[in-house]
Amino acid sequence: MSREKHIAILTGPVGSGKTTAGRQLADLARQRGLDCAGIVCPARFEGAHKAGIDLLNLRTGECRPLAVADNQPSELRTTRYRFDADVMAWGAAILDTACPCDVLIVDEIGPL
Repeated sequence: MSREKHIAILTGPVGSGKTTAGRQLADLARQRGLDCAGIVCPARFEGAHKAGIDLLNLRTGECRPLAVADNQPSELRTTRYRFDADVMAWGAAILDTACPCDVLIVDEIGPL
């Protein structure tokens, strides 16, 4: 039996709760017995300071540090963050094996 498929796109300004909404959607999907896969990128704080970004595998719950807020040189960086190439590759592998699933969530990372 084929299920009807839908695509939803959530947009909003930085800090508006898109990642939190993605995590909540994943929790709701699992509570309903659905297979939820994909990634979200929650901020990592040290006190009130945003120190970096993590990468969370929604299917397994595994989380790894994706980016650090610093000025050190790196091949993968934005003006504020230095990204870990190995964790980027891990995220790509998660998405490569995410389907089939009932719900796929992909949280993007701003200018990257």
